[in-house]
Amino acid sequence: MVYVLVKKETDFFWLFFHSWEQRKFGSMCSIVTKQTGFDYTKTIKKSLLTKASDDTLPYLQTKNFTGTSIDYNTDYYIPKIVAKDFPKINLDEKCILFSIVGASVGNIGLFPGDRHCFLSGAICVSKLLEENDADYLYHFMCSKNGQNQIHTCTKGGAQATVTIEDIRDFDVMIPTKAERLKIGAFLSNLDNLITLHQRTYY
Repeated sequence: MVYVLVKKETDFFWLFFHSWEQRKFGSMCSIVTKQTGFDYTKTIKKSLLTKASDDTLPYLQTKNFTGTSIDYNTDYYIPKIVAKDFPKINLDEKCILFSIVGASVGNIGLFPGDRHCFLSGAICVSKLLEENDADYLYHFMCSKNGQNQIHTCTKGGAQATVTIEDIRDFDVMIPTKAERLKIGAFLSNLDNLITLHQRTYY
């Protein structure tokens, strides 16, 4: 098989993708979930602290990530002893974050997995069956195809929302594993190069 891949801003262009298949995003994840309102009200809210310590984790909010940029200097921190009771929303591996409520709907984050954080509300975390797929799936969901699916299923007006079920049901075009790794690495390297140039000129 021969394919051509070009990235221009946030668009993917594929040619000759005969062996690619369409799969549901959720089928490539071990879990797609978010913090529940019940857990927040009952336990998490009253446990939040405003100062970090060796016994706390950053409480990651939507404003703390944009793409591959993660700000660990968060407004709040949660004690590790509380966080351990919510393993599904502990961030300690490479995974994909979705802003699912409000003006930031459509913002996708790639959490690198080199730090341990805790997920706040209004964010969906997608932990993958294979962490090596993270770069490819992140770039796919940032593409025009991925963003169109997000905007198509967005509900509400001033308080826009995307549901967990919507995210699990997104269609993703999948090449072979080897090709996914190459494409993900290529686009991540390209993003890093662009970031370096931006730092040079600004």
